[in-house]
Amino acid sequence: MQLLSNRKSTCLGLTALTAVALLAAPALAGDQLKLRVGHVVLTENPSTGYIWKYNPDASKHPELFNVADGGSIPSGGPPGSPGKHVFKILPVASGQATAVFDYLRPWEPGAPANRYAVQIAISAQQVGK
Repeated sequence: MQLLSNRKSTCLGLTALTAVALLAAPALAGDQLKLRVGHVVLTENPSTGYIWKYNPDASKHPELFNVADGGSIPSGGPPGSPGKHVFKILPVASGQATAVFDYLRPWEPGAPANRYAVQIAISAQQVGK
């Protein structure tokens, strides 16, 4: 997977409806993806206890896509440096959907520290390929 930028702002790239690489600051949201297979890559710092988790309950039409958790990628910097968390989005059926990701400490109750939402547009031609 090719990352488009190491900046803290949102970057989005599409290549022939096959893949997308996305780096996001936790506060930014609303990017629309038209994809066959997509990757959402979010900056996280698991040394603080915070991680990104896919939230199907907050997502809209989660039946239209599957999300596979690709896990964390260390930055290669000193201990405690932020890394990246990768999620793979696979279309199941055509339609409009929103995938929601929460930045949280899994053991702490209450609202997440941050939320990232990605709008997904899936065409009939993209399903099952």
